Amino acid sequence: MTTSYETLEIIASHHAEVDRLCTELLELGSRASADEPVDFIRERTRALAWRIRAHLTEESAALMADAGDDRARVRELMDHRCAEGQRIDRALAAAERAAHGPLELVNAVCAIARDARACLDRAALT
Repeated sequence: MTTSYETLEIIASHHAEVDRLCTELLELGSRASADEPVDFIRERTRALAWRIRAHLTEESAALMADAGDDRARVRELMDHRCAEGQRIDRALAAAERAAHGPLELVNAVCAIARDARACLDRAALT
């Protein structure tokens, strides 16, 4: 099974978006003082996690379309999509519980986003 050019373009655009959103979030977190309320930053980190989940859904659909009639590959992609979505949710919840300040939360969520991005890449290449 090969990944189509269109699917690879989707993946590349998602990389650029995750990089941009992480950079914006890191800048926002670095400007916030440790004693400021983190509600706005939490909202932004959750928005980043939602974008990652949307990427997961979109890329999974494109990869399934590339798989065509290969039922085993489609099943594998569906299982990966469910497991990865749950992993992102657990990691985000853990990061929110463990973070003691805005920058710490931002760093944790950006690491989650980059890790999820790498997992999505591996799914496209297998």
